[in-house]
Amino acid sequence: MHQEHERDLRAVGGSPRGVYWCVLVLSTIVSGWLLALPTGLVPPPGAGSTLSDAGRVGAGVAGVLWAVVTVTFYRNYLRAPWSDDERVTVETVDGERAVVLAWRTTFHRQPLLVAAVVAFLAVQLTVVFAVNGESFWWVPLVVVAPFVLAVPDKVLELRRPLRLVLSPRGIGVSGLAGDDWLDWADVDQLEIDHVEQWAVVRARGSERAASWRHRGRRRLLTPRRGPDLCVEVPGPAFPVDARAVVLALEHYRSVPRARAELAGEAGRLRLLGRPPRRTEGPPGAS
Repeated sequence: MHQEHERDLRAVGGSPRGVYWCVLVLSTIVSGWLLALPTGLVPPPGAGSTLSDAGRVGAGVAGVLWAVVTVTFYRNYLRAPWSDDERVTVETVDGERAVVLAWRTTFHRQPLLVAAVVAFLAVQLTVVFAVNGESFWWVPLVVVAPFVLAVPDKVLELRRPLRLVLSPRGIGVSGLAGDDWLDWADVDQLEIDHVEQWAVVRARGSERAASWRHRGRRRLLTPRRGPDLCVEVPGPAFPVDARAVVLALEHYRSVPRARAELAGEAGRLRLLGRPPRRTEGPPGAS
């Protein structure tokens, strides 16, 4: 665990930063080329070809959209995320006071934005091919169909607030796959795993964790479930320094008397990396 604390667990992507810089430069060139096409500063593809009025408008629209994708790619993959302490609050959840961390969702919205832009450009290209009488006008639609089919489930995943809930009784999450809960007494260990494009912080329950519960979210395609007997949060979802949150989780897992802090401001401060001076709970707390 100590070695993992040396990393920025909120970072998105599993490739070296040099790879993402190369992608950013290439994406900038593409958007610039598309924006320059309507002005005639660069030649259109194809020897001796010229763009129609509709083609110039389409190239300009595509250039603007791809410029937006380029900017959001930089913000998501290369710019260090800032801390937002206001997204960590103390609220009443299911009748008890708890510390609530509202997720950042930029890392999850970025692929959805790219899919929407690519789908729009594919439709635009299909229309151009059809107007020109090309027999392969349908090819762009076939290429993007798998991505378009996945979009509704991605939208449904983001409809409800995503958050981590920490109370004196236990730890729960309203996540992408559904809602999960474990009592502190059933949390066997904390672990950090690499899943897809980012690190995942996971509270794993013991084999006989009677308190564990999972309620899946509505989906249109194949049902999605997280790993059994655990509560997990993608690293990029943390609105504050994830290392401080992991240290706080380990503290509450191993020091039962400190869990009473999670009913008030003391617990919030510890998750922000500013532990309160007094860490013991009231007499009799466990």
